[in-house]
Amino acid sequence: MEPFATGRFAEVSPRQVAAVRSAEDFARLVTHMREDLGRSGKAEWENATLDRYLEALAAVVEDRGPEGSLSWAELADLVVTATGYE
Repeated sequence: MEPFATGRFAEVSPRQVAAVRSAEDFARLVTHMREDLGRSGKAEWENATLDRYLEALAAVVEDRGPEGSLSWAELADLVVTATGYE
């Protein structure tokens, strides 16, 4: 995922996303994202407010059009992508 000129994604590697296999893994990933937001993300994330983040999350889901159930890794990818999605 490449950052946009106006902001960046959460600092989460594709390997971290792919390793999410359970609710516990997902919770750790979200905690990591929150820590990243607290360190520097508010000034750097594309979607650093809850309003912008939720709007982007909805757009990511609509654009990807996932059908049926999602794996934990797919859900993790969606929530990370929404941090920098335009």
